[in-house]
Amino acid sequence: MQVSREMLCELPIVLIYGCACVSVHILSANNCVLLHAYTHFIFLFLFLYSHCMETAQYLRDKITEAGLTCRLNDLSSTVVLERPMDDKVIKRWQLACEEDIAHVVVMPNVTKFKIDKFVEELVECKNKHGRMQPVRADSPLTKLECSSWGGNAVAPVAATFHEEY
Repeated sequence: MQVSREMLCELPIVLIYGCACVSVHILSANNCVLLHAYTHFIFLFLFLYSHCMETAQYLRDKITEAGLTCRLNDLSSTVVLERPMDDKVIKRWQLACEEDIAHVVVMPNVTKFKIDKFVEELVECKNKHGRMQPVRADSPLTKLECSSWGGNAVAPVAATFHEEY
């Protein structure tokens, strides 16, 4: 079956991680080719989604094994962890930081090799500079242990915050 030029012009194209994903509309009775292409893109998207979720769980497990505090929400590929003390590590890995926490968004280009290297540098930073302390009683790092954050809490925080009077 052939797809007419008019049919292709009516199809919207959405970019997902640099791969063209064709959204199929019922345009005529001759859209078997389009449906076939759409099915392949759906499988590609599911593969990328599964890869990101599995890699995020791997990152969470490696950070936990290293003895650092982190959290992974169940339906997210974002791992929240205690902020490294060295700004060089933050800049090198382009970590998004807020007060005493940082987060990593696991994308399709993230591999286990990159995660191993990242965690290795986190451990070196921890050994050289120590661990981040909560900046106040209700800081994000303190809240990492709270179940309201979502997902499974792992590894204890560096220290308990004590307010001085």
